[in-house]
Amino acid sequence: MKNRKIFSLAAVLTLTVGSMMLTPATQAESSASCTGAKCSVQDVRSGAGDAGGTSAQNENSAQNAGAQSQIVPTDTAPPQEQKCTDSGGREIPCTQDDGWWYPAEGCYVAGQALTRRSKGGVDGATMLCYDVPQDGKGLRAAGSGGKTVFVPDAAAAENNPPAKSGAQLAHEVIAAHEFEKFSIASLPADASDALYTKAHLWLWVPEGTQARAAGSGTPIVEEKSEGPTRVKVKYELVGVNLDFAGGDPARSAHVQCHGVGDVNTAKSALKPSPSCSYQPRVHGTYRVSGSTLWRVSWESSDASGVMVHEVPLEAKDIRVVDAAAKNTKPH
Repeated sequence: MKNRKIFSLAAVLTLTVGSMMLTPATQAESSASCTGAKCSVQDVRSGAGDAGGTSAQNENSAQNAGAQSQIVPTDTAPPQEQKCTDSGGREIPCTQDDGWWYPAEGCYVAGQALTRRSKGGVDGATMLCYDVPQDGKGLRAAGSGGKTVFVPDAAAAENNPPAKSGAQLAHEVIAAHEFEKFSIASLPADASDALYTKAHLWLWVPEGTQARAAGSGTPIVEEKSEGPTRVKVKYELVGVNLDFAGGDPARSAHVQCHGVGDVNTAKSALKPSPSCSYQPRVHGTYRVSGSTLWRVSWESSDASGVMVHEVPLEAKDIRVVDAAAKNTKPH
């Protein structure tokens, strides 16, 4: 028997046009709301709205220069699924060599029609149908001869899959892509070295990663062909979501940075990063987690699309020490 689950590709391959635009803010708070497959974005101003209501204690120094619109990940849905089972309930491929599974006869129909005819007033064709082959063998392997069966035209149209569309093939390529996993780079790098309150925690995508290259003008490109369908998929890193959890609201915040962030080559935390930093003003240990944001675009001969995909970061801890209590200046 064959069960099909069809999901909306529009929900997977839609990017809100406004989500990548930087425009002047018109209000102090922001929100992103989604209705169906579409997401709308209101611009944000740095402050409590972006720091989770904690700006009185901590400050998102990456956004002091002005407003940035939020990058909103596109709603995703599972890829199109197609499953076939034999008479014993065992899952088998829906296609094998040049054949397709015909559940009414429990075999794979392959090759050209032997004859065209009608049966019981139903138009169709007599065709060869082959048993499920042993693992590693093809339909026409020795000892697996086909039998003749009548296949109504309607059954052939339902079970014989046409060539994949560009959207379907692109969806499969994106679903199979292995995104790089890493922790956000920072100064200090981890909890073994403390950051002093009122200093600036610089944050950036680690050097030497594909992700940093993909956000710096060298996108990852994949191409795939299947039958007459050919698709090209491009992956570009466009931003990072960062979450700071300290066990209480005064040490919890959310920051979104556009781009890959500047590397702190000066090893100084006195000034904020021009692109991505955070200024904790409450001492304690912060758990830093979040995600990278990828703009995934694809094109084929019959269609094209774009989406924003979110990939989790590996979490790490940052330790913040009260500079006043230590009688020490930030470094």
